[in-house]
Amino acid sequence: MEEYGITPQMREQIDAALEPNEQLELVATPQWRWMTGGNAFFTCFGIFWWVIVGLASFSMLSQQSAPTVEALFMVPFWLVGVGIPVGILWNRARVLRTVYLITNKRALILRPGIFFRPQQVAWAITPGMVLAVKEKADGSGDIVLGYKSYQVNNQPAPEGFLNVPQVQTVYAALQAQMGGAASAPAPQVLPASDSPPDKKKKSLATCIIGAVFGGVGGLFFVVGLLIYLQQQEVLQNGIKTEAVVVKLQRRTNSDGDVSYYPVVQFTATDGKQHTVRGTWSNNNVRKGDKLNIFYLPQCPEDFEIEGHSDFLLPYAFMGMGGSSFLIGVGYLVYGLRLRKK
Repeated sequence: MEEYGITPQMREQIDAALEPNEQLELVATPQWRWMTGGNAFFTCFGIFWWVIVGLASFSMLSQQSAPTVEALFMVPFWLVGVGIPVGILWNRARVLRTVYLITNKRALILRPGIFFRPQQVAWAITPGMVLAVKEKADGSGDIVLGYKSYQVNNQPAPEGFLNVPQVQTVYAALQAQMGGAASAPAPQVLPASDSPPDKKKKSLATCIIGAVFGGVGGLFFVVGLLIYLQQQEVLQNGIKTEAVVVKLQRRTNSDGDVSYYPVVQFTATDGKQHTVRGTWSNNNVRKGDKLNIFYLPQCPEDFEIEGHSDFLLPYAFMGMGGSSFLIGVGYLVYGLRLRKK
């Protein structure tokens, strides 16, 4: 079975799955495609996530006195970043270890389950067991033998020989076991897209969803980027001076969480004394603390505390906005592809 890419371990699983007097007629394996819609989205999202998390970590570590708590806060974000490519590779390994079998009695799927424990799904060979056949332009396709309990895009998720090369060859082997094409009911060969009216409605709805997600996501990303650029402008081009915390302004949100905004006093280079409140809450400073701050002469109200800049807010905005934007772009591309089919 080497010609089918069957490993010795898979051969053992096949032998173990066969019942006494059950004869193996055909072995097939699903093909893996890197650039499917899901893989393409998660690849782009993963790259974007790594860039945002990397910039956030670099911004935090570049400060002279980055708090340990903030450093630990970044760990889950790095774990998510690692999890994205691991998830894609795990799915690839799972697909490559899946085997489709046709015997004189059953149609079987042997595939890895959770932690790659063997999993078996079987259908008895009966007339009419094939519910649908979907064939793509390259000859690959799906032979639907059932539907899973959960749904995808409000439609039942198909189960069977999915994404199999030379789908007509595999279907012919099933027909032979069902008693031939004459005695077996012909399956419904589904077109590549829905009927024109349904296709237009689905395309329009998908494009609207994409436009909403993309627009809102783009807005959030721009807001986060502007906040980030403002912070960097103050930190890189601002004047460094010493300020004294004269007051901590307490704020309580609707959930009862308490935050403290430091009110600092400092003397600018022109000799004027300024008393301004920080834009971001900071629970790590106390009244009477002396802090090094950066400020712009033309706008001393916008200052940044050395080592205590709120780097999380702009990256949170850019992360959520960028993710939403990518989802929106994905919906738009999918909607436009539906319209062209």
